[in-house]
Amino acid sequence: MLKKSNWEWEQGFFFIILLLHCLPILLLTPFVTLDGPAHLYNAHLMFEVLFGKTPVIHSFFEFNTFPEPNWTGHFLLMVLQAILPILWAEKVIIILIFVLMALGFRKLVLTIQPNSTFLSWMVFPFLFNFPLLLGFFNFVLALALLPWWINWWLKNHHNGLHVKNGFFITLLFMVLYFSHLVVFLLAGLSAGIISIFHTPPGNTKKIFKQLLYLFIVTMPGLFLSFLFVFIFGTEGYRGEISYLPVTQLIDDLLCSRMFIVYDYTSEKVFTYAFTGLMGLLTVIGLRHFNRTFVQRSFGWICLSSLLLIFVIPDSLASGGILSVRLVQWFYLTWCIWLATLNIPKKAKVFAGVIAVGFSFGMIKIHWRVQQELNADAKIFIESATNIEPNSIVLPLNYSSNWMHSNMSSYLGAMKDVVVLDNYEATQHHFPLVWKRNMDPEIHMGNHVSSNRPCVNIENSERMTGLKINYVSVWQRPRELSDSCYLGIINQFRDLKFRSISSGNSLELFSQPATGRQALENKRTQEDTRD
Repeated sequence: MLKKSNWEWEQGFFFIILLLHCLPILLLTPFVTLDGPAHLYNAHLMFEVLFGKTPVIHSFFEFNTFPEPNWTGHFLLMVLQAILPILWAEKVIIILIFVLMALGFRKLVLTIQPNSTFLSWMVFPFLFNFPLLLGFFNFVLALALLPWWINWWLKNHHNGLHVKNGFFITLLFMVLYFSHLVVFLLAGLSAGIISIFHTPPGNTKKIFKQLLYLFIVTMPGLFLSFLFVFIFGTEGYRGEISYLPVTQLIDDLLCSRMFIVYDYTSEKVFTYAFTGLMGLLTVIGLRHFNRTFVQRSFGWICLSSLLLIFVIPDSLASGGILSVRLVQWFYLTWCIWLATLNIPKKAKVFAGVIAVGFSFGMIKIHWRVQQELNADAKIFIESATNIEPNSIVLPLNYSSNWMHSNMSSYLGAMKDVVVLDNYEATQHHFPLVWKRNMDPEIHMGNHVSSNRPCVNIENSERMTGLKINYVSVWQRPRELSDSCYLGIINQFRDLKFRSISSGNSLELFSQPATGRQALENKRTQEDTRD
């Protein structure tokens, strides 16, 4: 066991390192992720649909009537943005995820082996991961809760399975379900493996009792999962079940794919270092292998996680980009399994320090891109001041940067307006959906899916009965003369759009409002002041 002084020294450093990992989130406002702007926008819309008085928002959106497994992050954002500036609400969510993941992983490692404190430092590279920086808040929130659940089950599956605990465990599983369906299933699978392999052989009755208890507490989530797949099918978010090539999956495993975000080719050179560290620790640990029940349990959890990468499609049940998330889970279980081995103390200290150094190195590599994205996002946020509440905004995105796909959602996050690019409402596995015939992809054109948009503004206005008040044009090439762009210019002329702000990257055009719309805008402004 560690002496108290040594424990306090190591524990203090752990929390300092965790705080330093939060600094990029605190320093950049907003901290831009791919889907983060859309989540902020929809959290704002959710609040407005429930409590707001903005007519145009109520005209376009309604709550999804099915209890989708994608609610938790949106609900927390909605609550937080009611008491905090919305951009700070996002910071709180991300920092909460960091704290839950770091402390939950550490708690599990120390439960397995109290002398493995430095192996708990292996969690730090997993904080700024690919799913987080893509804005998959629901998934990473659920994943951050998973070590806490596994730790509880590891401690209590023998003697703590009482009726009084059943309600709280069921509640936890429902939180996991409403966060992410895959993590909900991983939680059940991990607990089942622990029950089977952490129980002494021959005690079949006790194993059966634990598995029956587990089935009962997961039954509500299992029922909703079955209903979800039955109603919406097994097709992925692109309308098909798709697998990544086996060679790509192997390559993703070898290069620790979950750490690569903005530039696959250049970042891949560095991420091999983490794979090498894991391999080295495994070799050292196997030299001191001492078979125990906990080693066996987490060995099977790790092996099952590896197999799932090749079994579960990359696109399935309305979701996508699943394989890299499973790679991340496999590496986390690998780290946990290493904590069950009798690795020498010096090797643990070495591994923990190298993992922290690798994590800070990846933060530095990503920092320049995050600063650029922050600057781009601020342009949208500042442009929102030129938009009247209770308006409709058509965003046209000409950028080839995939991280700009949802940037226009900042306009809707900052103002009570409808932005006619909302993939969440279209996908139907988020809290809000478009009302019937109000989805702009039906009658507007391809502005959501193409960076060379073709749109028909008059047709959209005719179908919805509502005038489009503003058009934002993001990163339009200086020399552009294709038929789609010329058609937009002609529509601007016919509908009398005029430029109200113009910068190097974003142009904002407005269409004169009708008398009725001008009155509604004025009333909305007065209600806001009140």
